[in-house]
Formats: sequence, structure tokens, C-alpha cells
Amino acid sequence: MLSHHIEYSHKVVYAEHVKGKALAHERERVEAEAKGCSTPDVVGLSSSCTVSSLPLSIQSFVVPAPNFENCLLHYIMKNYLPYRMCEDKEFRDLCYSLNRKCRTFSRAKLQCMFKEEYIIYRERYKKMLAGRYFAFTMDAWTSTAMHGYVTVYSLVLGLFEKSGTATVPDVIDCLESQMNLFALSYTNCIAVVTDTEQTIVAAGRLLKARSIEHGGSTEWIGCIDHILQLTTKIAFKDTPTSQGMIQLVVITLLLLAHE
Repeated sequence: MLSHHIEYSHKVVYAEHVKGKALAHERERVEAEAKGCSTPDVVGLSSSCTVSSLPLSIQSFVVPAPNFENCLLHYIMKNYLPYRMCEDKEFRDLCYSLNRKCRTFSRAKLQCMFKEEYIIYRERYKKMLAGRYFAFTMDAWTSTAMHGYVTVYSLVLGLFEKSGTATVPDVIDCLESQMNLFALSYTNCIAVVTDTEQTIVAAGRLLKARSIEHGGSTEWIGCIDHILQLTTKIAFKDTPTSQGMIQLVVITLLLLAHE
């Protein structure tokens, strides 16, 4: 109950708490690797103990098993499953069938675990990208429920959501917020690749101007696939003199593509 209260009533304090836990886990992993040990690869072993560190007489009898929590997080991420699945009776029955003492989690606990995992990987990516040149790809769209979305991708994905349509300032705000999260700057940003939709093109031009203001030389590049799509869309339009011939060509090509 206390963690729920802090999470929703003291967001800054909660964010710092989760970040502290995540970084502490990462430090433990790094220290273990420095000592020649990896993270536990057998359930029940301590963080400083691995199969290779066990006596030779029993190594052949020990079966390595991955960490349950990590496997659960990766399974949910890879299959885009909802947090609530960890509270489903059928899922818990499956876990208990494998081990009656298997740990189970609430949605709140699972969400906290994902936040810690995100922070760990974010800090790793910050170290990887430090001082390096990079490029972005980004997109913006509006759902049928009139919610605007912006995605930014440069090794990691960032998502921005708002009520109403996505506008040019939304796109730039999303991109710059991701740059701040990962300690990136315009001076190292080589280019941004987008589609050729009107809003995103305007955002690309504004981004070039922002880059110049901050001492960078970022280029905006229109996605070649989108440009080709627009070109072929115009090319395959019938004219008064073609009298439906182009449409027949398109139908033929589609038939051949399915052969």
C-alpha cells in the first residue's frame, strides 16, 4: 500500500527510488562479472555463485536454469502481453504445476520490475551512445479515437501520446525528450529519417533549424520507400487516354505476386 501511495502521490520520489534500485542491481551485476562470476544461472544459487564455481564432483548433476523473473519479463515483452496476465488463475496454475513454491506477482509488482529493467537498459545505452554519432527515425499518427502518437527510434524506442492530433511541436518535443533521457545532443545527430506525410516533413525542417541553433548539422531524409510509394501511386493513375489500361496492369501484377 505504501509503494502505491508513493507511486501515485509522490512521482518524483518514486522515480528516484526505482532508479536507485535498478542501478544497485546493475552495480551488483558488474561487480560479479569483475570477480569472474556471472549472474546466477541456477535457481537457488547466490549472486556470487555459478555452476562453474561448484565442486567438480557435483557440477555434472546441476542443471542450469534461467532466472524466473527475467524469463517472465522477456516472455511478456516479446509477445506484447498485458500486465494482468500474471494475475490470471490459469497462468498461476501453470507456474504452480512446475513448482509449488513458484513466486507470483501482482500487476503493480510486474510494472515496477519493468521500470527497473528499463532503467538498467537505458543506462547501458547511454554508455554505448556517449560521444558517438547517431541517427533517428521517427513517425507520427492519429488513432481513430483521436489520440496523437509519436514514435522515435535510435537503438531504443520512445513513444509519446496526447489527446487530439499529433502536431509538429509534439514531434519535436518527443524527439528532444528522448535525447534528454539518453544524454544525446544535436551535435552528434547525423540525420533524422521520416516518411513524407505533411506534418512529419514540417517537423523534419524544424528539426534541422533546431539543430543549427544548437551547433549541429542534422539532416532530414525522406524515407526512400515512402517516396517510391508516392511515385508509383502517381505513375499507376489512369489518364483519359489510357482508358483503364494502367488499372489492368496493376491487377495483373497483383495476380502474379500471389502466384
